[in-house]
Amino acid sequence: MIVTLLNWIWAFITFVLTGFLVRKTVGAVTGWYMKKADEIIVSGIVFCTVFAQAVSLFYKVGVLCTCMLAVIDIVSMAVCRKDIINTLRAVSGSKIKNWKVFLSMVFGFVFLMAATLKVEHVDSYLYHAQAIEWNELYGAVKGLGNLHARLAYNSSFFCLQALFSLRGLTGRSLHVLNGLFCFLATVFSFGSMRFFDTKKISASDTVRMITFFYVIYSFNYISSPCSDILTLLMLIYVMIKWTEIAEERNDRILQDTAFLGVLSVYLVTLKLSAMPLILLCLYPLYGFAKTRKWKSMIFMLVTGTLVISPFFARNIIQSGYLLYPFPALDLFKVDWKIPAEKAAYESKEIMAWGRGMTEAEQYDFGFSIWIHRWWQVLESEYKLFVLIDLSAIIFDIFVFVGKIREKKADVRMFLITVIVIAWTYWFFTAPIVRYGMPFMILVPAVSMMFADKGVRACFAGLTGLFVAAFLFQLIPSFDTYNCKIMYPEDYPLNEGVENEITSASGETFIIYTPVKGADLPDYPIYHQFPAVPLKRNIKEAEMRGNDFSDGFRFRTKAGE
Repeated sequence: MIVTLLNWIWAFITFVLTGFLVRKTVGAVTGWYMKKADEIIVSGIVFCTVFAQAVSLFYKVGVLCTCMLAVIDIVSMAVCRKDIINTLRAVSGSKIKNWKVFLSMVFGFVFLMAATLKVEHVDSYLYHAQAIEWNELYGAVKGLGNLHARLAYNSSFFCLQALFSLRGLTGRSLHVLNGLFCFLATVFSFGSMRFFDTKKISASDTVRMITFFYVIYSFNYISSPCSDILTLLMLIYVMIKWTEIAEERNDRILQDTAFLGVLSVYLVTLKLSAMPLILLCLYPLYGFAKTRKWKSMIFMLVTGTLVISPFFARNIIQSGYLLYPFPALDLFKVDWKIPAEKAAYESKEIMAWGRGMTEAEQYDFGFSIWIHRWWQVLESEYKLFVLIDLSAIIFDIFVFVGKIREKKADVRMFLITVIVIAWTYWFFTAPIVRYGMPFMILVPAVSMMFADKGVRACFAGLTGLFVAAFLFQLIPSFDTYNCKIMYPEDYPLNEGVENEITSASGETFIIYTPVKGADLPDYPIYHQFPAVPLKRNIKEAEMRGNDFSDGFRFRTKAGE
């Protein structure tokens, strides 16, 4: 826990300092200044992610990258010193209730312990840890997906995790950021609950409660470097802020929604399942155009482009496609491109698994078949959520019809429309609970903006019961005995089979595969690099040059 805590402190300080630098830059260009601490921290997270991705395009995300980040921190302390000092004074002078401070410390200790436990997430053994290690040792590698298709799943989170893994300083990679993000999200949602001050449940409070539910749901995966947790916590954060805006509708609405619009673009770089959230950009863009604030509109577009450009570039480098696995977007003719049929297979496999199937070919099953199988394997509590979602959507339709007839359409209708579209996209592509559990609660939670205080109180009470039930199930299974005092638990040192692959110059390199095939508990990970699940992966790929850094291409029949 000691090393994990030091890693968290380094990451948190960096998020704050780079966030102040973003605040200063945005303020100088537009005159907008972020006033809330959570917005500064989130801006720092986005900055660090984009920075790590940009570096990976040219170099590995290692010690040099960490040193560059430290220099940026120093620059921020020099340039933003007045803002930092004023903020520290404001925080120290604010009256925070002692019980909130105490509970925040308890949250921190619990998440710190959870982050030191054994990695349980299956996909972390399959490709998460390896993807991070490729970034640490080589950066973005051309055609990496030809070696193992899932290494082309280009989540920007893997670059961010590599940035703070401190591999070059500690001798091993620390994959503990998810614990920090769970802690920050919990403290933010808990500390900003309006109920404690107003004694009334607001719609934004019902959304805040989803944070607690999701953190408990994903608790066993906190020690894993999976990309789901940051994606869905950031999604909930965006919805909390949007719901606040819809409730208040103050003069800063365009500025605040522009900030959230850029965050929705950032979400796409974390996981493509968040793609519908880009629709949130339409509101501020329309507002800027309507009020002829062209400078603000251009700044938002440029900022969003800067956030997503490294993500697109990494996609092209690692797969040959602008978005992977979407072979329809075939815009580039490069020799390392993953074959279209292979990319299509990966896309079908993801959606088939999300629908409760076990084979990619089952993706072609009709709706009536897969929805039946999906419903059969869905846990009872989530079946209830789906029914509540459908009820909330019907409720929203009636509300919308009434508002339109009365000509009283407002920002709340726009927000709920986007949420329903995002829910529909998740449901009809890959409705596995792990991919989009917050969507299942967001639809009714955001709909509470149209409900009276009695309905909101009932919904909050129901959500609280679910949170308590999940917490009651979690506590007995929390493996406190195996929490580590110094370092987090390392990946298992498994035996792997050495397989040879030959470079363009004839030099032999080693790639590992599991002894027992693709049996994940015995999968060689981290300590044996690079590793792939099947020997077939190695047979299908060939090295483009004399080193792994030169990348891989698909081995054609003529080249075999």
